[in-house]
Amino acid sequence: MSIVFICGILGRTVSTYSEVVKAELKKWKGFRKGLKRRDRKVFDKVIDYAKLNRSAGSQMANPNPFQPMVLSVLLEQQREIERLKNEIGEKV
Repeated sequence: MSIVFICGILGRTVSTYSEVVKAELKKWKGFRKGLKRRDRKVFDKVIDYAKLNRSAGSQMANPNPFQPMVLSVLLEQQREIERLKNEIGEKV
C-alpha cells in the first residue's frame, strides 16, 4: 500500500506559482463583490500589483501565496510613493 502511495506522490504535478496565485485570488471574489464600486477599482489595482512580481514569488520554496502577493503590492506602492515624491520634489 505504501508503494502505491509513493508512486502517487511521484506522479503528482506541482502547481506553478501563477496557478497558486490564481487560486488564492479566487478566494477573494466574495470580498471584492462586497466592496463599493469605487473601491473595486482600487482593489483590482492592488490585485494587479500582486501579479506583477510573480517571477520573484516563484523563487520561494513552498510559499504561502499570500505573503509574496502582499510583498509585491507593498513594493509597487513604494515605487509609486517614490515616483510621487520625486515629482513633488521637482516642482518645489
